Amino acid sequence: MTGNCKGLRGSRPNEWIDMFFISAGAVSDDGYPSERRRHRRIDMELPIEILLVGSGIPAIGSTKNVSAGGVKFFVSQRLQQNSEIEFILSLPPEITLCETMRVKCRGRLLRVLRDGELGSVAVASIQNYEFISIAMTSPPW
Repeated sequence: MTGNCKGLRGSRPNEWIDMFFISAGAVSDDGYPSERRRHRRIDMELPIEILLVGSGIPAIGSTKNVSAGGVKFFVSQRLQQNSEIEFILSLPPEITLCETMRVKCRGRLLRVLRDGELGSVAVASIQNYEFISIAMTSPPW
């Protein structure tokens, strides 16, 4: 990673997301959140690659919104609440303020909003993350 990207590699959980929310204007100039939610949600459609832990079955989808604590997404696979998942987000330069980055996250499905023939809209927590190489052509699981 080069330039400003070095500052996004922190030891504190979700530091990279905090940096994004500050740059996106979700935190006021005095450092306090600009709304009452614990983590501000930012509506954005990003590609997301998902793996249900233990199943070995990957799925591709897109995010609906992202926050420092989790992500809401659509995927054309049926999902079950409370399942552990791993997912990869590709963050474009508009978010990272440098080059495109891929972030592998681990979390849990907190809510499955629709589970039918078309797939699932789900909300998952972000429990931990790691940066992975943009050069990888397939998910690292």
